[in-house]
Amino acid sequence: MGSDPDCYAQARQNFAAFKNVTFIRGSIPSTLNDVEISSVSYLSLDMNCAEPEVKAARFFWPKLVEIVQGRGVRYDADVVDACVALFKEGRFELT
Repeated sequence: MGSDPDCYAQARQNFAAFKNVTFIRGSIPSTLNDVEISSVSYLSLDMNCAEPEVKAARFFWPKLVEIVQGRGVRYDADVVDACVALFKEGRFELT
């Protein structure tokens, strides 16, 4: 898990003040099935490695409530509809 053996402890410390934060120790994509959530309001993916970022994006996209809730308010409704449709149809490809 990276080159810093203390990164897990540091992440826990950084997010200690926030409620509803879940930590799952391990690598992506092997740990994605351990994520037991139905929705996500904030997600940041920055792993500097394409394969796990793409797999995580595909896993979390349907759970991102912010995108759908912000449709027509924060985000262009046509773009949201198109993205949601592509994911539902399984035709979305991150390159």
